[in-house]
Parts: sequence; structure tokens; C-alpha cells
Amino acid sequence: MSLIFPALRAAFRLFFHPRILRVVIGLPVLSLFLWGAVFYFTWTPITGALTAWLGGGWLEQKSLAWFSWSAADIGRGGGFVLALILFFPLSYVTTLVLTSLFVAPLVQSFLLKNEFPGLERRRGGSLSGGVGNTLAAGTLYLLLFALTLPLWLLPGGAVVVPVVLTAWLNRRVLTYDLLQDVASDEERRRLQRDFGGPLFLMCLALAFLSLVPGLGFFLPVWSTLALGWFCDAALARTRRPS
Repeated sequence: MSLIFPALRAAFRLFFHPRILRVVIGLPVLSLFLWGAVFYFTWTPITGALTAWLGGGWLEQKSLAWFSWSAADIGRGGGFVLALILFFPLSYVTTLVLTSLFVAPLVQSFLLKNEFPGLERRRGGSLSGGVGNTLAAGTLYLLLFALTLPLWLLPGGAVVVPVVLTAWLNRRVLTYDLLQDVASDEERRRLQRDFGGPLFLMCLALAFLSLVPGLGFFLPVWSTLALGWFCDAALARTRRPS
């Protein structure tokens, strides 16, 4: 617990370093552009399929009776809602994959040079292991996101559910990526076990920040900085002679 606030302070301080700012600006823009293009080119097929599916059905009949809405209106509205529901998790997972591949190694190298120069590197992971971990966690995240959508209807569910899922995803993916080049496999597993609670609490606090308009786009980089500092500090602490 004692490492959470120092890690958050260090992440805020390092966030504005010129080398980090270039990544902060470029990463979410790339992800948004990618999925914006996907939805732009798939908008007509999605709304068309929803319109055809709803045409002549019970929902269209009731909508016509109550609101004078046609199947086309429902299709366009349903497509918009579906796009909003899908856009956040898909865009975030894409940003996290890019973070895993490109940002985590950069951040770890930056931290080892500027914050923890004496920390010995003991490579216990691999690029293929990191990619596999990210893809498995991202797939499970999207599945859980879809399965828990009914919970959004409960009071506070639309806030709590995505925040908890985002915190879990960040901890699962980023701790592996940040530790794969600096900790042995045994050290990484022990650190994830012994510091799992504080790591999740910190990820939870960072995930809540994603609810602030605009901050969510910078969350992956900020989370990487905070988790990287936390993991390196915890690793240095566990290596000290007792």
C-alpha cells in the first residue's frame, strides 16, 4: 500500500517529460483513427442489418404505435447505440495492445535509466509471451464486457462494471509487459501475488480517472508509468537483503 501514492506522483511527474508526451499524444489518436475508420465504413451495413432484422417485428409495431418510429429509425438509433457500446472497449483494447507492444518497453527503459538505474535486469518473459497474454486478456475483457452489459441497468452499474474490468485488464496486461525484461519468471509471479491487492487498487483508481472527460485517452500511458514505477520499486524492495 505504501507504494501506491509515490507511484501515482511519479507517473504524474514523468507524464510531462518530452519523450513520454510524444507517445501520450500519438497513441490514442492512432487508436481513435483506426476504429473511427472501421465504424465509418461499417455504419451502413450495421444499420441496414438492424433495420432488416426489426422490419415487421413486434418492436417496430409498438414503436409505430407509440412514437411513430419506423424500422429504419430504429435501425439507425440501434446502430448508433451499438456503435457507442462497442467503440469504447474496442478502442481501449486497441490502445492497450499498442501500449503493450510499444509503450511498455519504452517506459521501462526510461524508468530504469532515470528512476531505477541500479536495478538489475533479469529477463523472465518474452515478446511472444507478452503478446499472447495481451490477446488472451483482451479477448476475455471483451467477452466479460458483453456479458456484463445487463448489469449497467443497475444503479451505478454503468460506472462500476467498466471501471472494474478496465482495472483488471490493465493489471493483467501491463504488469507482465513491464516486468518481462527486468524480473525473472519467479520474481514476476511472486510480485504479482504479493503485491496483487495494491496493484489492483491503484489500477482501480486510475480506471476511475477514465470517467473524467478527455482523461480516458491518456489512461494507458499514465497507467503504464504508474505501474512501471510501482513494479520497479516493489522489485527493488524484494531484492534487498533481509
